[in-house]
Amino acid sequence: YWVEVVDAFGCTGRSDTLHVTIDNELRPVIHLESDTLCPGETTVLDASPGYASYSWNTGDTTSAIVVDRPGIYSVYVTNHHGCEGDTSVDIHAEAPMSISLSADTLCPGDSTTLDAGSGYAAYAWSTGDSTRMITVRSSGSYSAVVTTTRGCVLSDTVMVHTWPRPPIRIDNPGVVCVRSISEYGVRGIPVRDVRWTVTGGIIQQGMTDPRVVIFWEERGMQSLDLTVTDAETSCTYDTSIAVFVADVPAPDIEGGREFCAGDSVRLTVRGPAGRYTWYMPEGIDSGATVFAGQEGWYILE
Repeated sequence: YWVEVVDAFGCTGRSDTLHVTIDNELRPVIHLESDTLCPGETTVLDASPGYASYSWNTGDTTSAIVVDRPGIYSVYVTNHHGCEGDTSVDIHAEAPMSISLSADTLCPGDSTTLDAGSGYAAYAWSTGDSTRMITVRSSGSYSAVVTTTRGCVLSDTVMVHTWPRPPIRIDNPGVVCVRSISEYGVRGIPVRDVRWTVTGGIIQQGMTDPRVVIFWEERGMQSLDLTVTDAETSCTYDTSIAVFVADVPAPDIEGGREFCAGDSVRLTVRGPAGRYTWYMPEGIDSGATVFAGQEGWYILE
């Protein structure tokens, strides 16, 4: 630029020439590897070299900075001619993934559902499954690797434990006589929430106790069933035993059926050794032989 002037007397003159350079408006660009932070990672924000000064909203004054958390990052630059400009970039962060499960300790036969979470682009389980959720029934370590929609690869691992089935057993006889009474109990674990059921018999005592008393009223093969909860693990188990209810034939009673007043007759049982109980007009007696001295029914059990 120069200027020419004319004075009142018509004289002219020209100024020195001034060269002026007009820069374009500064439009800095932040170069970055990724606008997404995966867990544990960092990214570099580079506003490009060549400016006279840099001023980041983090307080840094270098051309490039390293960031490790999400947010909006802006930089204000000036060049050697005093021109200014600014720009910003929004950095996102992916949260770590976590496998959730309905239970980490299982009773025998139970299952649990493992959930890697929603919204991921791809799933890969150590079991070979590629779904969001899987169902498992055995002890072990289960891991999942997921890929986010922003390209992060995340993983997590959980442990699942299964209680072994304890040695539950029902004690006492598997062969009984019809119309006899037997007592049974549960062994092998500390128990709670006991429930006994029986076929061919009647529970006389202890339906919800560790020990039960059964009156066997039907002949043949019968069943005594038990549902019980382990007091230590809270697992519930079923078990049963087969009980054969034998028919005992009534023995013959030998002896007279008539006698004179003041006399008595001898009544004797001919049969295998055992326990005999007599119900008589005179009262209750035991043994293979009794003497009947009154009129009435003499019943042998």
